Amino acid sequence: MDQKQTILTQRVKLSPVREDELEELHQIWIEPKVRKYLWDDIIIPKTQTQEIITQSLAAFANKQYGLWVARLIDRNEIIGFNGYWQFFDPPQIQLLYGLLPQYWGQGLATEMSKAMLDYGFKEYGFKTINASTDLENKNSLAVLERLGMKYVKQENIDNKETLFYQLRLI
Repeated sequence: MDQKQTILTQRVKLSPVREDELEELHQIWIEPKVRKYLWDDIIIPKTQTQEIITQSLAAFANKQYGLWVARLIDRNEIIGFNGYWQFFDPPQIQLLYGLLPQYWGQGLATEMSKAMLDYGFKEYGFKTINASTDLENKNSLAVLERLGMKYVKQENIDNKETLFYQLRLI
């Protein structure tokens, strides 16, 4: 994948994460309202953020899926993230998204995730895209439903009720 690849929506610019975005991405991931569901409320070390960026860069270099950062089109700072990542055991590729709380409730997560779904089907050739969220994460649940994803199952994972959704290419 060309590292200069950009996905534009009406209000958001998505681009593959870069090494020099470590600090901004880490600050988003340790923000209390973001980490509550993303990291089960754990403040991850910066080294873990660095490892994820390194894994994503390697995946992009091999023309695979990875992590993208989100910016408003008219601003330079990172406001969130989007992309595809492996979760669970056995690993399952899933849609991933998140925003700083001050950008919640504006439809941005749905807008950028819709673009990422389209990209996944067209560029990665996915036939099915999966996503999951904690039962308690009502905001994320609403995003999945607005994206047209269909409920698949509920499962208890690490003592948390997790909802699984899926969207199939028609």
